[in-house]
Amino acid sequence: MANFVYIVKTGSIKSFFEKIISLGVPEKITTKWLESIGLKSTNDRAIITLLKALKFIDNSGTPTDTYKQYRNSSLSKIIMSKAIKEYYSSLFKVYPNANEKDIEALNNFFRSHTNVGEKALTLMTATFRALCGLGDFKSEIKIPETIKEDGKLETDIEVNNQGGMQKKNVTINLNVQLTLPETENEEIYNKLFKSMKQNLLDE
Repeated sequence: MANFVYIVKTGSIKSFFEKIISLGVPEKITTKWLESIGLKSTNDRAIITLLKALKFIDNSGTPTDTYKQYRNSSLSKIIMSKAIKEYYSSLFKVYPNANEKDIEALNNFFRSHTNVGEKALTLMTATFRALCGLGDFKSEIKIPETIKEDGKLETDIEVNNQGGMQKKNVTINLNVQLTLPETENEEIYNKLFKSMKQNLLDE
């Protein structure tokens, strides 16, 4: 059984994620960096493990695209809910509305899916609920088109009120090249262009 990351000082969770939005993006998240932003307790170090679990940083501590997207305050809640659903996927398979479940239901899930004692189990539930308090699992939020570093255009993504993602507004450009025969008969050209219009433009 896999154990879930938990934080002893769950109040630090909200504090840290608020700082993500207001502070610049560091090259790496380290215990020294946490101390520099006021999270000096040894208990706060577990935030690094939590960030890795949520894929906000990679194994080396480098902030990921998820970390950077979260800094957009208009999207941060939906970015968080997506990260939560991915990390706690087994929980959401049992309870599709896990973010709304009470403490007893969550405790029972973690009790049957981990090997930890009651104290750690309680902290797992508290950590999950603290994270859910930073997410939005219902609102419809549209993530606008962005240009990726490789120059490719990402399509619009709309998050529906069930938390699913749908791609929309996809534009496809076709480049049609036509080699015409040499002729002085204009009727041939007229027929070719008429056929192109009927097959490519009218449908």
